[in-house]
Amino acid sequence: MIRLPVQQFQVLRETKSQTWQDDSNNTFPFDEPWMTFGACKLPENRGIDFFPSAGSNQYASAPAKACCVTCRVRKTCLIYALDNNIEYGIWGGENERSRKRLIALRKKTPKS
Repeated sequence: MIRLPVQQFQVLRETKSQTWQDDSNNTFPFDEPWMTFGACKLPENRGIDFFPSAGSNQYASAPAKACCVTCRVRKTCLIYALDNNIEYGIWGGENERSRKRLIALRKKTPKS
């Protein structure tokens, strides 16, 4: 599971060609080609906080989620976060709690 401090995620989001290595020496790229097409990369969305702090109120993530609604790579983004067990931030329009629920559902759903 990726466990980065929120500040590191923000730095990785804004820089290109960055990777992060976890304690098990797994490398996670944060410059996937699809990421350049994300609505979060548009200049008008630069000020949106996609990594609201855990102590913030329930509305802190609303601007990020709203940005994701029209994003053309939303599904890819969400799948990326689920596949890599990304713990923090809004990915594909979903916060940490909703992604945990989706991961639990994935485990319960039989594969065909």
